[in-house]
Amino acid sequence: MGTPSGIATTNFSNNMKGYSFESLVNERITLKKNKPIYLAAWYGTSENHLSSPSSKNGELPQGIQDVEETILYSVVWKAKDK
Repeated sequence: MGTPSGIATTNFSNNMKGYSFESLVNERITLKKNKPIYLAAWYGTSENHLSSPSSKNGELPQGIQDVEETILYSVVWKAKDK
């Protein structure tokens, strides 16, 4: 997890039988202020099947709401607080 002043870490425990980690960006993207770009996703399931959400270069992946557990890594360009 990134913060303006540095990086923080945490542990995440889960009971997933299957999981995947994938990049959601496969070409150069121009950032727009206050619009999130989703870089990567970790998702998992405690069932015997795992569907893969699809994304168009940084958009919120379609089908992500159907995933049992997910972590999305994103970046947002914002104005610095004064």
